[in-house]
Amino acid sequence: MTNIAIGTGYLMVSHPSLPVKTVKDLIALAKSQPGQIRYSTAGIGNGQHLAGALFALKAGVDMLHVPYKGGGPALNAVMGGEVQIHYPAGSVGIPQVKAGRVRGIAFTGEKRLPSLPDMPTIGETLPGFVADAGWHGVFAPPKTPPAIVTRLQQAIHKALQVPLVHENFVSNGYLPKGDAPEVWAKAYQEELKRLAEIAKAAKLEPQ
Repeated sequence: MTNIAIGTGYLMVSHPSLPVKTVKDLIALAKSQPGQIRYSTAGIGNGQHLAGALFALKAGVDMLHVPYKGGGPALNAVMGGEVQIHYPAGSVGIPQVKAGRVRGIAFTGEKRLPSLPDMPTIGETLPGFVADAGWHGVFAPPKTPPAIVTRLQQAIHKALQVPLVHENFVSNGYLPKGDAPEVWAKAYQEELKRLAEIAKAAKLEPQ
């Protein structure tokens, strides 16, 4: 029916002991240690996994994917040193970077985060690299009357313009949208196609 917000990207963070500060550093280290650099995600086939797989593919490196049962355990894994790299959403990663529990290396989105303006995007090192942090949307049953769909979409769009609501999304790494149903339907189908292409290129298999 409509999208609420688009995740602008994930953070690429490392355990503080890893001797890397930039994307170039990580690529060099990964190439010197094929298959030894581990990155955690919230599970197989999710957005974090696709971001990590796309990075390895674009950078030409072999990194070991370690899936966990949820984002919390995956974040704890990098903070505890079980893995070296993680791709948290901004809402959970930004506080950990600012607290020094993990080192922020780069951002997977197209543009830098306003809340972390000094953190470069991965695309600044690997041109064309973009990995969005998913989206939040609202769907309705297929036979819902168009008038009801329009009314709900307009209400959602209006709510997203409230300054406090808008700022909450932005500060957590999301871009509030509220597009019309036909715009969202097209974007949704394009997103599915894009993610399928990444999964195919990275040779990810259904589990």
